[in-house]
Parts: sequence; C-alpha cells; structure tokens
Amino acid sequence: MNKKVALFFMFNLITFFVFPQKMVDNINRDPRKKDFANVFWNREYTLFDLLTDEPISPDKNGCYDIWYSSNEDPTPHHKLFSIDELIHFYFYKFKNEENCVKWCDSKSGNDHLLAPDTYKKILLEKLDIYKGCYQRKDYIKMSSFVLPILIQDIGGVDKFVEQMKNLPRFFESKGMQVDMSASTFGEPEQFFKSGNSIISLVCTKLPISINNQKGFIESSIICFSKDEGVTWFFIEGDNEGKSYIAAINPEIIQELDVPIPQIIINGKILYQKNGSWQH
Repeated sequence: MNKKVALFFMFNLITFFVFPQKMVDNINRDPRKKDFANVFWNREYTLFDLLTDEPISPDKNGCYDIWYSSNEDPTPHHKLFSIDELIHFYFYKFKNEENCVKWCDSKSGNDHLLAPDTYKKILLEKLDIYKGCYQRKDYIKMSSFVLPILIQDIGGVDKFVEQMKNLPRFFESKGMQVDMSASTFGEPEQFFKSGNSIISLVCTKLPISINNQKGFIESSIICFSKDEGVTWFFIEGDNEGKSYIAAINPEIIQELDVPIPQIIINGKILYQKNGSWQH
C-alpha cells in the first residue's frame, strides 16, 4: 500500500511508501494567537513551546515538565505541573531549558542576530551531523533534526525509529538498492527571514538502483529555523514539506523556490506530481 508523509533527507522513495499520512488528530492547535494560547493554555488544545513551536506532551502521570519565564523577569525557571495547575499558570512556557534560556537571552539583550555567513556555517554543521546520524543508525538523535510537528504526526520518536530500522527490508521488497552514505548535498545559497524565522534550501542527490538499473534522485531539503539560525530543522522539499512550513509561517515559505523532485534512471526522467512519479 502506498503510504506517504513528506519527510526529510532526500527520502522521496521513503516518503511515497513508508510513512503514514499526516495524523492531524494528534495535534489540536488553539486558534488564538500563539503567545496568548501559550500563556492562557486551554486543556482542550495541544500546548506548544513559545520559541520553537514544538508540541509539549504530558508524562505518563499526566503532568507537564515545564520551563517558564516572563517579560517582567526574563530568567529561566522550572517546575512539574499538574493539568489543573498549568491552566492557571500565566507564564510563557517552554519544552526544555535550552529553549527557555534562548528566549530569556533574547529579552535581556544577550542574543545577537547572526550574519548570513554564520547562518550558512551553522546550517552546514547541522546537516553534516544529520547525515552522520543516518550512517551510524543513530535514529533517536536524527529525529531531533526533523521538524517537530512532523515527528508528532508520524507518531512520536519511537515510531520514527521503528520506521527507520525497517527501511532496508522495505527497499529489498521493492527491488531497490539505496546507499544513503553515497548521498550528496549542495550548499545553501540564499536565506530568507521573517521575524525570528529563517528558511533556506539545500539540493540533494541520492544514487539508487531499481531492477539493476542505476540512477539517482534529485531532490531538496527545506531547512527551517525559528530562532534566527541557531537551531535548524529539516523536511523534504516538496508540496507536503512546504505545507508544514506554511502552517508555521505562511509568509516565509512564499520566498522559497522549491524545485520539483525527479528520478533520472536509464536515460528517462520521472517527475514527482500529485504524490506519484510521472514522465
């Protein structure tokens, strides 16, 4: 059965067969402004990190492990909250200490807007780590570079790791040979900024073999940051990936020219269109 969620790291083949459709029922976003919904959280909706927009989930006991701060006192604090406590706790809420500290630094004047060359340097470092995670089969760490909302839609980190471990068997069943270690990246050339968000594009090339015919997939990765280029997340450069970014920042995705993914094999070119490969 053809299963698809646009994902990451040149996984066009993976995206068309392995991952489930977006499970939007896992996320219930408050229609109010994001900062308002974060401070005055309603238990009917998913709680999102103020800085990174990552979903914050309760632990097995139904409690929330929260870092928090405020404009009046931009210093990080930490507490474990019950749901009843949290709905009456009117502070900015963060998923972890790192996000809370970054926000506090931005309010206290300790942050610095990164220059484009610095964006590129950090992004290339993150991409190299990301690729290394796949080669070492460190799928847990790899998941930390995938757009958080997508990990949530897949079913969480455990489901992501399970799907990644099953990839070799999946490829064999389809008569495909894919060597991810031979994949190549281009370099980000342009960066577009909207508020604290920054977006860029990296072109990719993945060697493949189908029924003993050699070829490759030309695709791209959308690189997205919500904290002015300090933290980067990746998602596949196609319509599904663009939709995910548009849900977070509809203005910034309009700036990016994303090429149509294509397979070149045995002298023929197939283009991705409407979820399938066509001549």
